[in-house]
Amino acid sequence: MDAMTSGRRREAAVEGVRRFVTSIPAMAVSAWSVAMILAYRPILEFMDASPTAAANGSSLRWPLAVHALLAIGVLFVIARSPLRVKPRRWLIAIMMVDLALLTALGSLSYGHNDGNIEPSPDVMSALPGGHPGRMAILDSGLSDFSTFVKLGAPNLNVFTKQPSVQGYGSLIGEYYGNATGTHPLLGIDACQLGRGRFAQLNLQTVLASASSLTDPVDSPVVRKQDCPGSNRPSSVITRYFGQELALRSLVIKTSLPSTTFVVSSVPAFKADVDYSLRVASDETGEIRIPPRVLAPLTQGLNKTAGISVSTWRPAGSLMPSRSFVVSSTEITDDEGRALQLDEPYQVALQDGGFTYSGTRIGYAVFHNTASGPFSTSPQVPVINRVEKIWGDEWVTVEADSQEVDLVRSSAWLPGWRATAVNEATGQSKALTVKRHDLVQVVTVPPGTWRVHFHYHAPFIGIGLISSAVGVVLLGITLVVLRRQRMPQAEG
Repeated sequence: MDAMTSGRRREAAVEGVRRFVTSIPAMAVSAWSVAMILAYRPILEFMDASPTAAANGSSLRWPLAVHALLAIGVLFVIARSPLRVKPRRWLIAIMMVDLALLTALGSLSYGHNDGNIEPSPDVMSALPGGHPGRMAILDSGLSDFSTFVKLGAPNLNVFTKQPSVQGYGSLIGEYYGNATGTHPLLGIDACQLGRGRFAQLNLQTVLASASSLTDPVDSPVVRKQDCPGSNRPSSVITRYFGQELALRSLVIKTSLPSTTFVVSSVPAFKADVDYSLRVASDETGEIRIPPRVLAPLTQGLNKTAGISVSTWRPAGSLMPSRSFVVSSTEITDDEGRALQLDEPYQVALQDGGFTYSGTRIGYAVFHNTASGPFSTSPQVPVINRVEKIWGDEWVTVEADSQEVDLVRSSAWLPGWRATAVNEATGQSKALTVKRHDLVQVVTVPPGTWRVHFHYHAPFIGIGLISSAVGVVLLGITLVVLRRQRMPQAEG
């Protein structure tokens, strides 16, 4: 650029073969833009994009067309004339337009993209059960992307609203991935969800799409997971649809042969009434309910959001309900579709103790009321919590006469620090932030302490010194170059 703006044609490499070499970046941009405009789908699929994401690549056509035209303009200027004053002005103008359009198109893509990372407060507060807090969206294979465009990015990890402090979000991803077997932005492992692993991270809400809860019986894709210890026996087992369906038939395989069960409907809204019927399993433990028997299950509602199964007890009986296992559940809806309800997330939500809150069009909502941002051992009051968007957090711990381990549901990273101030004496004390599985823990001394969590990037001092030295060296270089050019200009 220095050679171009000073008019030194040979140093700017625009003659002969050098002119061609100078044009290579613009040629590459033109070729790539044209290829993406004409064949964006196969290119994105070759780059391992999902079919849905590849289909959405059509939105890139207009920005790529603009970049192709600008690159062609650069080639035209380089090919037609040497880089003297007027051509240089054209090149600078093209570069400025390119930067302006890149900024504008980038801003528009964020502003008009319905799949925002963070759901809007209005949408979140309208969810069944109220504001979801930290949440995860389950959408197997992005099959229901359009369902979640108003709620957030499908398969968003449990670090919703977790600040990426000073660029160390990748480290959060590394620790999270090593501990859970999944990448923060690509989903949640069903086995870990069922084991309660994500409860440490204060996962309060799960939105499960219909595709993550059901699968066609004849589907060539098998997504079952063999999770050791999963699908534990329970006295009540529920399977959800993620949508409202009118049932034509129902087949449930249980572990209790020749037993009377109660099969109940799951309402889309918790305020609605659920209906039930009494049926018996055969000698193999299978419950098979034909259409004429299923009719009372929905009464006049015609549709249900799921089914719940429990053993029957006589009214007033003191006999406890028997625990059992459901190994397979298949339904047929009024359109003749045969669906199986044995997806890994079905079992995980049952095993993980999530509470069903309701069903909207295309997804079911579950809450974990037992989770919280802090826990203590032994249990003591944790009050006056204040959280800032950049990650700092304050909390008061009433530890009384014993030391207390305060567990914070935020990812542990090298650089997290904690400072405690005694509210009675004003004494300040640095606490060591230790790793507690996926999260952080500090030991609070006896008494009432105000604990402040704050982050300092490792080696930040060395980085600042290096930056300062770099600025000084750059200034010296510019001064030397200017002094070298002054005699040339005088000559």
